[in-house]
Amino acid sequence: NIQFEGWEQTGTNNLLARTRALLPWPKAEADASSNWVKCDDGTSFNLYSPPDRNEMKKKIKTEEFDLLVIGGGATGSGVANDAALRGLKVAMIEMDDFASGTSSKSTKLIHGGIRYLALAFQKKIPPKSPLDVIMNLHYDHSMMQVVSHDLYERAFMIQSAPFMTTPLPMMIPLKHYWEIPMMWISGKMYDFIAGSRRSVPEAHFISR
Repeated sequence: NIQFEGWEQTGTNNLLARTRALLPWPKAEADASSNWVKCDDGTSFNLYSPPDRNEMKKKIKTEEFDLLVIGGGATGSGVANDAALRGLKVAMIEMDDFASGTSSKSTKLIHGGIRYLALAFQKKIPPKSPLDVIMNLHYDHSMMQVVSHDLYERAFMIQSAPFMTTPLPMMIPLKHYWEIPMMWISGKMYDFIAGSRRSVPEAHFISR
């Protein structure tokens, strides 16, 4: 346990008191007028205390912001963080807890929509046989537009926010031999559509 010397704190800053049993050695002394804690080895650190909700609501109503982000999920938080790093004054509002909706369940992948590429040429996926592939052939230009847009967004995120994006290799296991040429063509077509915006290693086949 950490030891606070000659200090007792109650009221709005009682977060300091609650951390008494949570913080490790060395012996430290806390400043009752702030959230700063000074250790006897000369270091100091700040104990974060979340802002009061009523104060934040009042601040949003009375102050002027450069950007208002609606939604505190993965996308909203990323937008707010990026805007703040660029020097903008940002406010973010969330109807529930942060990342409590889709962001708590999604993969956080900024993918290029390879499923939509399949839907551009197949009425139904996944095909169960080569005959199934032939019988369900069609062309949906709207799906191709979705693929192109998704690839553009993926490249933009990788290039403009490298601190938030990391290329992640993905492997698609194939059960039947007839799936190999189909998936190889799909992967190469995917790379071709991406063009110079690919930003990630090209698709390739891995044997056993």
